Amino acid sequence: NKQSWVYRKEKLLNNIKLKNPDILSIQEDTYPQVEYLAKHLSKTYSYVGLNNEIPEKSQHNCIFYNKKKFIAIYNKTLWLNENQTVNQLGWDGWCPRSTTIAIFRTISSPFEEFIIINAHLDHRGKKARIGGIQLILNFVKELIKERYDTNPPIFLMGDLNESPKQKVDNIIINEGYTDMWARCKINEDCVFGEQYSSSFHYYFGSLVNNFFIRNLLHFIFYAHGGKFAEYNRYHIDHMYYLNGNRTSIQPMYASMPSDDLFYDKSGIYASDHFPLFGVFKLN
Repeated sequence: NKQSWVYRKEKLLNNIKLKNPDILSIQEDTYPQVEYLAKHLSKTYSYVGLNNEIPEKSQHNCIFYNKKKFIAIYNKTLWLNENQTVNQLGWDGWCPRSTTIAIFRTISSPFEEFIIINAHLDHRGKKARIGGIQLILNFVKELIKERYDTNPPIFLMGDLNESPKQKVDNIIINEGYTDMWARCKINEDCVFGEQYSSSFHYYFGSLVNNFFIRNLLHFIFYAHGGKFAEYNRYHIDHMYYLNGNRTSIQPMYASMPSDDLFYDKSGIYASDHFPLFGVFKLN
């Protein structure tokens, strides 16, 4: 099975090295997967978010960061349920969900601190998604009150399991956050790389972003209520930012890079999602 981790791991590792991001947020990562990435990325990266309170095969949301540029001065696993109980369901959720929240400080002067929120919301529970994002945003606001006199810049990213302009997106935007993708579309200083209609592709790559194939899959799977019953709504991975009081964030580049069969005939994809990649200028 080419979807198994044993086949995908090398491709994922190579994709990370190719892009070489300063901050890398991953979702649904298990302990062995994090261990593999940490071992092979150790020259450049450290990470936060591995939670030892849960079983080995349970999911984490780790954040890898360039240890030559940043230090992690705070990190928290926030469990997305009514009582923030470890590894428990929340609201009408299908799976236990969590979010990793971390504060990083630049190593070089002038020193700057910023917050990264790596979120993964439930794929079925609408109440769980709404309750989860409200819990995240409220927690971060309280964290800022406790630690800062002025607001630091914030980046919120992850698999939110809702497409743009739905409830979760509206809640985030109403809190003052800016959608990187939407902003880049209207900012002439921002350059687009690869982009597809859906970030979730279920190991079909850009083939399901082809108009004919996508509609064929919609027809085939609709009657069975399968994964492509409402495929056009599968742009579910997002990246938002919120300016700090002293820092203005400007997206300079946005893409959804693919390790596609057009470039690699192995038939192996690193993930069933395209990653989101952004370059930001902080003024």
